Amino acid sequence: MLISCCILSLVVGVYSDADLERGYVDLPSRSAAAPLPSSAAVPESVPTNREKLPPRPEARSSHDWILSLEGTTHAPIDIGVMASLDTPLRLRLSLGYGWVPSAYSGLLTGIAASASGDAQVGAILNHTNYQGRTFRGQAGVRPFRSLGLYADFGYARLSIDGTLDLATSGVPALEGLGGGYQAHTTMDMWLVEVGSQHELWDSVIMGLAFGVMGTFDARTSIVAENGAPTSPALDQAAKQTDAALKAYGFVPTITLRLGFDFFSLRPALLAQRPGG
Repeated sequence: MLISCCILSLVVGVYSDADLERGYVDLPSRSAAAPLPSSAAVPESVPTNREKLPPRPEARSSHDWILSLEGTTHAPIDIGVMASLDTPLRLRLSLGYGWVPSAYSGLLTGIAASASGDAQVGAILNHTNYQGRTFRGQAGVRPFRSLGLYADFGYARLSIDGTLDLATSGVPALEGLGGGYQAHTTMDMWLVEVGSQHELWDSVIMGLAFGVMGTFDARTSIVAENGAPTSPALDQAAKQTDAALKAYGFVPTITLRLGFDFFSLRPALLAQRPGG
């Protein structure tokens, strides 16, 4: 019996040594697997969080500057162009140049002529087809930019010219003057307007305003042409015309504006800049 146990122990030991010689190793469990080193290579086709995305254009802020060139009309005064600057401090500055059509000037001169009731003033203002130009400067505030509300105050110089038809004036002192006469009137006017401005697609500027303009100074001259006779009555009529314009030269206005903001191109230009 003892001999049999010794033989069995010897056989078991021989098989165990044979397993070791064949490289038999127990595999580790899945939970014990070692993690990949941080320096392991990543295929180029696999995106990583280290890649930089192109910068997105910045959206317009309520504190941005606005520099716009606009087509505008201040009915019934002029039709023209205007450059406007809105600052982050909510202040506005504008400069404009306009053309005065005869339909517009006729309303302003007609108001002054009717209010004065003077026959000579009516002869100068109602029997002349005036046309001219304007130059204006405005400054204002835009306290609630998100709502678009603004208020402007300013100055405008209006210069109009026309040919007088004195033969049909109805004034005996003027009807006897033959020939042609050229009338020139310059008015200095103050203006106030309150309106709303909106920005469409971050680039298009649109505005609507209501206001009033008034004349605080006027200078009228009447010049004879083609050998027409001169008369003290012409100078007297010019002075009365100036007085009527200063006293009654007030007119309500409606302003329409449509333009383009040059600063709206800034985000697109920054996005295209290399390394931006």
